[in-house]
Parts: sequence; structure tokens; C-alpha cells
Amino acid sequence: RTGQALLSPTYEDDDDILEERILGSNFSPGRNVEVFELPDSEALFLPKDMNSSQMAFKFKEVQKSEEDKSLWEDRQSAMEQKIEESNDKILKLENYWLEAQAVCKSVNEQLAENQAQYEALDKKYNKAKKLIKDYQQK
Repeated sequence: RTGQALLSPTYEDDDDILEERILGSNFSPGRNVEVFELPDSEALFLPKDMNSSQMAFKFKEVQKSEEDKSLWEDRQSAMEQKIEESNDKILKLENYWLEAQAVCKSVNEQLAENQAQYEALDKKYNKAKKLIKDYQQK
């Protein structure tokens, strides 16, 4: 294969010649064109052995990843909002619960007072009833 490389140009050489023809047809002769080199950090993201269809595929993958990321961020934001709303509801329910407990305590205290009054009145009634009975017998 090395002997063939010396005798005939490789496919890479054909690509270079084709690129020169395309560039030459787009620019008038004698006109200098400045070519910029990518910094090393950007060159890492653009492999030289990748063709345009592979680049398009990678670009679509990146777009899809960005869309997915955006969806996940939206979902996360919605979840955080729901959590915050749920926490607010929990606080309200806890306050209602505490108020209900206070009302129950108050009602129980009133019930205890009423029972004590009933017992006292019942004793007085029974005593008065006995006194009336004793008085009627005399």
C-alpha cells in the first residue's frame, strides 16, 4: 500500500484539490483571502475526520440535548414551584390543626365546667327534694 501511495494520490489529496477548486471558483484571482485558525479549545470540538453529514448529525444531537435540558429545567422549575405551594398548604393545614386543637381544648374546659355545675345543681335539687319530702311528712 505504501508503494501505491507514492505512485497515485490518496483520497485526502483529492479532497484538498477539490477544496482548492471550490475556493478558487468563489474568489477572484489575485485577491488575498485571510484564513483564521481556530484556537486549540475550539479545535477540540471540530474533529478533522468528521464529514458534513456527521457534523449535521452531531449538531442535531446537540440541539436535541439542549431541548431535553430545557425541558428538564422547566420540569424542575415546575416541581420546585409545586413543592413551594405544597409547603405553603402544609403550613396552613398545620395552623388550622393548631386552631382546631385550641378550640377542642376550650370546648373540653367548658364541658368540664358545665358538668361540675350540673353535679352541684343535681346535689342541691336532691337536697331540696329531700327537705320537701321531710317537711311534707311532718
